[in-house]
Amino acid sequence: SGCGLHLCSLHSSAHKKTRSTRGHSVKTLILSESHVVQKSSCSLHLSHQLEFYCEKCSQLFCKRCEQLAPHEDHADSLLTVKEAAQKLRQQISAKRQDAKRAVEETSSDASRQPSASQTLPEATGHLEASLAIANAAISGLNKHVEEVSADVETSVERVHSAAKKRQQKLIDDLDALRWKALKPLEEQQQRLTK
Repeated sequence: SGCGLHLCSLHSSAHKKTRSTRGHSVKTLILSESHVVQKSSCSLHLSHQLEFYCEKCSQLFCKRCEQLAPHEDHADSLLTVKEAAQKLRQQISAKRQDAKRAVEETSSDASRQPSASQTLPEATGHLEASLAIANAAISGLNKHVEEVSADVETSVERVHSAAKKRQQKLIDDLDALRWKALKPLEEQQQRLTK
């Protein structure tokens, strides 16, 4: 039996010790590295940074991908990475408030009406375990939001830095081309004025 919660090792350990949940079957969940987004480069266009998020496809992509056919009819679903992060923060905050409210309501209902089959200490133990699980979930959610926010900010900074470097390289290349073309013209001008 189990409750279907996803818990870190610390909270899993507490879950196993709590009277009302110690009988739950706890399974270890291992995510492979492919589930963790560590780079901000587009997987199709390696020289391009991820700049956009399509809500319809739930995908991050670069400027070049945006111009491809799969996203043409998704214009109303396209966000910058920064906009998507902000929207995600708002959604997580709303869900956190909903969870907090539900825990408070559950706690209020449980303390007012213990079931006939439960003694008061059992009901209190179950309530405390539920509150501990809810608090752990809220804490984990907050930590995850902070980590994702930091990753998004780092990605945006990388995109900005890469754009500035590219801008300077293009300006330098253009300047070099100008001087290369200007030298023969100056030499020709000197020959003509002699």
